[in-house]
Amino acid sequence: EIELLCETVSAIRSIRQETGVPLNQNISILIQTDQHSQNLYQQIEAMIFSLAKVSSLKFIHADVEEPRALAKTAHAVITIPLQGLIDIQKELHRQKKKLQKTDQDIQLLHGQLKNKKFVESAPTELVLEKKQLLKNCLEQKKLIERALKKLG
Repeated sequence: EIELLCETVSAIRSIRQETGVPLNQNISILIQTDQHSQNLYQQIEAMIFSLAKVSSLKFIHADVEEPRALAKTAHAVITIPLQGLIDIQKELHRQKKKLQKTDQDIQLLHGQLKNKKFVESAPTELVLEKKQLLKNCLEQKKLIERALKKLG
C-alpha cells in the first residue's frame, strides 16, 4: 500500500509540475486500473487526498473526452482533467515538445539495438536495459499521443 501511495502521489505531483497546476490547488483525479488495485486505492484514498491535495477521486474504465494530463504508474493510469486549471494551448505545446523528445529517444535506442556491434560487445545487462528503455519510451509515446488527442 505504501508503494502504491508513493507512486500515485509522485505521479500527481509530476503532472502538477509539468502542467503548472499549483501544488496548493485542490484537483480531481481519475484512475484507470484493475479491480484489485482499485480496492487498494480505496484503502489509501484519504492519504492521497491529504498528500496530493486531491478533492475528488473517481475510477474509470474508459477514456474521458475532456482535455487532461496523464501519468502511467505500475498499477494505473492517473488522469487529471485540465479544463479550468491551465492554459490548454500551452499544454498542447508542452506535449508536442515531449513527443518530439520521446521520438528522438526511440530513434536513438532503435539505432543502438539494431547495431550488431553494440549488441554483441555490450554487457547483457546494458542491452536489456536499452530494450526496457525502448519499451518504456514506446509506452510513453502512446500516452503522449492520447493526451494530445484529448487536448485538441
